[in-house]
Amino acid sequence: MINWNSIDLSKDEYISFLRSWIADTCGEWDYDDYTSVKVSDPQIESIRQRLIRLSDKYPPRHKHELYNRDEGDQEVLVMIKELEKAKKAKVGSSDA
Repeated sequence: MINWNSIDLSKDEYISFLRSWIADTCGEWDYDDYTSVKVSDPQIESIRQRLIRLSDKYPPRHKHELYNRDEGDQEVLVMIKELEKAKKAKVGSSDA
């Protein structure tokens, strides 16, 4: 059954998107695809919400920017580290 209220994404999938976003290698609609629909994983959903709010925290300097990339991308790197840490913690807890 399809859940139209949220999508299932793994931490690896979201990390990959975030990395491609800050490297400017993602597809034309990837940002919309990864930010417009709620994610079922609460930690990824929290990061999705923070990503959306970057334009409020770091207003864009140029018309083509969603947010000030110089400052906002530093926060995106923090988001990646948070997801990687959570992924490792989950692996570590299943090994115990």
